[in-house]
Amino acid sequence: MLSKCGMKIGAVYQMAAILSRNVTLKNLDLSHNNLHGGHSPKTLNNLFNSNKCLESINFNESMLCDSNIKGIAKGFTSMSKLQKLQIAGCQIEDKSLMLFCDAI
Repeated sequence: MLSKCGMKIGAVYQMAAILSRNVTLKNLDLSHNNLHGGHSPKTLNNLFNSNKCLESINFNESMLCDSNIKGIAKGFTSMSKLQKLQIAGCQIEDKSLMLFCDAI
């Protein structure tokens, strides 16, 4: 669980590389973190694309910008095992929500 640990997008970038070799982690809690920044869409896309085992990801109450949602939406479709994606309280704009819905 990495909730409320002050994680920023750079740490997620490093974590994506680690998760690419994951075969056991099923749930990832990144809630209540600051996950926006210059390379955030690509980083979040890489996080999704690098892992085929995750079944649940929690971004609740995390600081996500519109470009984050684009990265999540793009990577989301490549995760065949993902059953639950939590994004409550992330203040997503309508435009980004529509992009996300179109992707899934």
